[in-house]
Amino acid sequence: MSFARIVETASPSLADHYSLHPWRLCAHEENSVTFTKTAPPEWLLAMWKEIYDKNFGGGFDCFGDDAVCNLGVADWHGREGIRQNLREVIDKGVTTLHDVLEYWDRPSPKVCRGKVTMTSMTQH
Repeated sequence: MSFARIVETASPSLADHYSLHPWRLCAHEENSVTFTKTAPPEWLLAMWKEIYDKNFGGGFDCFGDDAVCNLGVADWHGREGIRQNLREVIDKGVTTLHDVLEYWDRPSPKVCRGKVTMTSMTQH
């Protein structure tokens, strides 16, 4: 399974207004935004480590109270809502491993592309 995340709390319909290119996010109105390709930031790795370790602690502090997480059909709001709902998913026996292939940075939004391996603890 692949993942690509565009993080933007101010525009829930970002995909309707922008198209993603490897080096920038381009508005259909011919405006452009420049990104810098960098290593994944520590806050992102810390959040995923909390999931791997099943601690759900300080690694989630990167989310604000107004953060929105859409995971599949899920629509979770706020740091504590995201933390609690992810804990419930993991507690049902799902293990994940994220591999970041690219991270593109700017003040907002941030773009992360990679793959996630998901396994069920009930699989043999």
